Amino acid sequence: MTAAAPTPAALPPHVLERADVRSAIANHDFGEVFRLAEIHGNVSYAKISEAVGYKREHIGKMARQETDGVGARPRITQFHKIIKVVDGLRIPGHLAGLSPRPWELEESAKTTQTDDPSTLITQGGAGIWDIA
Repeated sequence: MTAAAPTPAALPPHVLERADVRSAIANHDFGEVFRLAEIHGNVSYAKISEAVGYKREHIGKMARQETDGVGARPRITQFHKIIKVVDGLRIPGHLAGLSPRPWELEESAKTTQTDDPSTLITQGGAGIWDIA
């Protein structure tokens, strides 16, 4: 597995813990997510734009909930674009109704304690807990 590239717009944990952010994510209201990320996480629209591959102006329009000429708000509805936003902002998959993202699995593997006696035994490591 290759390491996930860092993202300039990863949402800080305190932002991901907010009820309003979680609600916006669950509803795939990414314009609201972008707005809240800037307010509570100091994540600029420029950073979000770089992370998700949208023009900065489009991110701003979505965050301001501007409508087009017929009153429709721009929304991200295509699956591959939702994935790009979730991965770019490092939103855990379960918050958006998705399976764990590949970068989540990589991070989880990195945090596994190899000096934990139970992992030494199950991994066949040569530790003080090995039983001959």
